[in-house]
Amino acid sequence: VAEGVPEIWIDADLIQQVALNVVRNALEAVDSGGTVTVSVEVVRKPPYVRRSRGRRRGDRSLPPPEQPALMDWVEIAVADTGHGIDPETLRRIFDPFYTTRSQGTGLGLAISQAIVQEHSGRITVESEPGEGTTVRVDLPVERRQGQRRRERE
Repeated sequence: VAEGVPEIWIDADLIQQVALNVVRNALEAVDSGGTVTVSVEVVRKPPYVRRSRGRRRGDRSLPPPEQPALMDWVEIAVADTGHGIDPETLRRIFDPFYTTRSQGTGLGLAISQAIVQEHSGRITVESEPGEGTTVRVDLPVERRQGQRRRERE
């Protein structure tokens, strides 16, 4: 964990479910000599544009009309040295019920994506066959203030 990572507003049980799912997938992808690395840091990226509303009516992260400003995100990255993912599979990785495992349900990443989006975040996967995979979960560093802040107090 990098120094200076702030506390963020999350449902800890749901984000734990996401983390366990992503780490389990990474562990299954590496051979006996492979490694899985988990890191947490603050990054600056453009805002995520939600396609649907979250639980609260005001939960939207929209960029300015002309040029998106950068914002702070807490990024959880899980990198493995496994066999990687081919481009066709990578395109379908978040589709419900899509799996490459005989014992898999194909729901793990689809549910994880829904949970992360409910937190106004994003989950992305970068992979090259034979070179491993990195899954990034970006959660916004939200400045609680105004009406929503008063509702929580």
